[in-house]
Amino acid sequence: METPRETAERYFKLSNEHQMEEIAAMFSEETVYISANTGTNIGKDAIMNMMRPFHEAFTELHWDVRSIEETDPNTFLFDFTMTGTKKTGEAIIAEGLEYVTINNGTIARIEIQNK
Repeated sequence: METPRETAERYFKLSNEHQMEEIAAMFSEETVYISANTGTNIGKDAIMNMMRPFHEAFTELHWDVRSIEETDPNTFLFDFTMTGTKKTGEAIIAEGLEYVTINNGTIARIEIQNK
């Protein structure tokens, strides 16, 4: 059985692999996703309706995690740099902080802040 930290790390791994169905399986109908860039989405369907087009807008997309810190029980802070190339050819580099909270093996909450 995965530890909460391993579950949170797997989310980033699957994101880098663009494994949308496996990512969706990590969410529940109660999962809350808050981003400074995309707003608040609640529930698996709403989150995936935001996430799929975001991933599809890129030909290349990768999150490089610099550090992971457990800030509260089962909540992990990922310090990351996202790099990508949009289908338009535009190169993107963004730094951020992402809090991922795990509850009973699923992601309960994600909160992303720009740096």
